[in-house]
Amino acid sequence: MSGQAIRFIHTSDFHLERPVGGIAEVPSHLREAFVEAPYLAAERVFDSAIKEKVDFVILAGDILDVELAGPRAVDFLVTQFNRLKENKIRIYWAGGKVDDPELWPAEIRLPKNVHVFHTSSPQEIDFKRNGRTVVTLVGQSHLDGRPTRPSDFRTVTSDAAKIAISYGPVHADELRTSRFDYWALGGRHDHKVVYEEVSAACYSGNPQGLSLLETGLHGGLLVSVEHGRVRSRQLDHDVLRWHNERIELHADATRSELEKIIQERLAKIVRTTTDQKTLVRWTVISNGQLGYDLRNTDLARTMLSSIQAKQESGPTVESIQLDSEFNAADSELSHEDTILGDFLRTIQELEDHPDRDLDLAKYLPSSTMKSQLASAVNVLSKSDRKRILKQAVALGYDLLRGAQDGAPETVRK
Repeated sequence: MSGQAIRFIHTSDFHLERPVGGIAEVPSHLREAFVEAPYLAAERVFDSAIKEKVDFVILAGDILDVELAGPRAVDFLVTQFNRLKENKIRIYWAGGKVDDPELWPAEIRLPKNVHVFHTSSPQEIDFKRNGRTVVTLVGQSHLDGRPTRPSDFRTVTSDAAKIAISYGPVHADELRTSRFDYWALGGRHDHKVVYEEVSAACYSGNPQGLSLLETGLHGGLLVSVEHGRVRSRQLDHDVLRWHNERIELHADATRSELEKIIQERLAKIVRTTTDQKTLVRWTVISNGQLGYDLRNTDLARTMLSSIQAKQESGPTVESIQLDSEFNAADSELSHEDTILGDFLRTIQELEDHPDRDLDLAKYLPSSTMKSQLASAVNVLSKSDRKRILKQAVALGYDLLRGAQDGAPETVRK
């Protein structure tokens, strides 16, 4: 490999067509921030490229859906590309599922510093410095129904660094045996190092977490290749940062105990917060009366307002959601010979076997609407399945548990 050092930013999954979301109710004062965050985070990526004086930027897919994002997103992207052109920074773009190169508006020409890889097969392109090739990039835009095949990515260049750009799931062992110094991968919203030895393969993750499932730091990767070794560092590009806090309480816990724990956790979060607006979701695991009240009364909403009112000046931390879950695994009720016990054991069995189908359509009543309703209850992802089971166990427990402060009595078989 050439002894010349190169530096570049690897990023992906801007999804400029999607605002931040994933919560039941967005506070009115945060609605504009939820819409603007993907754009502001993407702009920080290009700011970093200029600040760090990188050689080029790699876009590894899912940057924007042109039809859904509309003219604003297209104009934004072209403006950013032109900023890099003015700073003599090239861009290499391999499309993903939502940004098929063929769907880019023909009447809008991309700046000359942008190279878009086609979908038909991996394409090789050289990056030159002072007339000499220092990096050979091999990239391919995603084509639906065709997985990444590392064996298709080849280059005959011997004395330059070699970078592959691809989208979608990969197998680490297949990438390791390839002759590339770095695999720039897209299609995951979380940063993941597939392997990092002398060479490396990484998913950059998106620059902005788009829901409360995408917690922690988000940003592109600053990658350097020098003296035959690859090093990468995740940059800090997100504008809103999601944070999930789980609090497990004993059955007799009180509201004041919960509030004390929340304030202690908040103090720790504030100490680690910089210039991002941190959004906190609180999940309370409680099998007692407090958990029941959080799920079935206005207590959760009241507590959220109280938490926010007590927030001191300093880094912005927003408590935006407070949920309560019932823990079936730790409940003695699951061993009882009751309808509730049977229900809890059934849920536990489904949780213990995540590959078992959750066919909710069979419980729908026969009607002319059954086919339409079936699609609405179709569970497509593992995260949806897990969420539905947690909601179901809490609801079933609240309906079938023993009488406490107006809760229905446990039904004996």
